[in-house]
Amino acid sequence: MTTAQLERSLQPEKSSQPEKSPQLKKISPGHYQLAGNLNFDSIAELWSEHKNDLFTDQFDVLDIDCSQLVRSDSSGLALLVEWCREAGRQNKTITFFNLPEAMY
Repeated sequence: MTTAQLERSLQPEKSSQPEKSPQLKKISPGHYQLAGNLNFDSIAELWSEHKNDLFTDQFDVLDIDCSQLVRSDSSGLALLVEWCREAGRQNKTITFFNLPEAMY
């Protein structure tokens, strides 16, 4: 095996499917849907884009449907924990449902 072949074999395979950027969509007042991939590179942008929308919602109870999450690493879970903390600071209740099994 040549050096070039060895280097290529050690490189991670690129997925045939592009990474789906995370999205938080407002379905109705107090109800949101989280979709895409949550990872270290994507959560900061998701947090900054939606912090004001999410926590200034007129309802004190927020429901987040996670059924459209494709994948999440530990930083995605950390984001959900931070949303719980922020909800508490804002005197709101936040509920996540349809979490992917990998997040338990």
